[in-house]
Amino acid sequence: MELLSGEKILRVMGVTRFHFIAGMPTAGADRLAMVLAQNPRFVARTDTPAQRIFSEMLDLFDTASSAMHGLEPDCRAALLRNVLESVHHKRPLDSVVFDNNTDWMARVGQLSNLFPLSRFIFMVRDPVTVAAEMASDSGNALTPAELMADDGPIGGPLAHIHMALNGPDAERVLLIDHARFLSDPIRVLDVLYRFLREPEFEHDVRGLDTMPEELPKALRGQRRVVSVEGPARKRRDLDAHIPVWRRTPRTEATMLLAETG
Repeated sequence: MELLSGEKILRVMGVTRFHFIAGMPTAGADRLAMVLAQNPRFVARTDTPAQRIFSEMLDLFDTASSAMHGLEPDCRAALLRNVLESVHHKRPLDSVVFDNNTDWMARVGQLSNLFPLSRFIFMVRDPVTVAAEMASDSGNALTPAELMADDGPIGGPLAHIHMALNGPDAERVLLIDHARFLSDPIRVLDVLYRFLREPEFEHDVRGLDTMPEELPKALRGQRRVVSVEGPARKRRDLDAHIPVWRRTPRTEATMLLAETG
């Protein structure tokens, strides 16, 4: 096992930026992490034990019989930060770390306090399409109540997305629609890099769907990027089936949405 010197460990901890990827089922979060991992400066990993360890540690803080129960807030924060530091301890110096786990959606406020430079990338997809694909993959169709329950595979992420888009840390959130990522990957990555304030990098996106040759110039450099919808579409937004991110027009989050018909 390679051991780092104390000086190098402090340097790595001091320069690393941690970002968090989370996504609805079948929304492409894993695929985005794979694309980002092409950049040699990026460490993008899916389903590490970081989120589970983080949650278990929070439970120990609240357990009266645990040795961690009486720790001061600063000590608790240091332990929680070191979960990410430890899980990604093999990262190169000056790397940027992306940890991909759906359950990070529920931790935006805590993670923002622990990692002041962190950003959150949410991959989303039309809930009806998600439900249909989940039923096709498993062979079993869950009831609407099961899907949309607070702890359901669709209802849970939707509730956390709603809170993040309307919360005090919304400006840290980049929301990417699955269809937009597949049809417009180069521009999506361009906005993502600007959002992260990282130098540009040319990714290989040949495994994704065909990209349009010409894209709207208005997308480049905007703080917040959304699809423009006409009055007829806005009237139909009263329909409860419209995804929550299309019913949150005043959020400070950056959103890259698929065009609607």
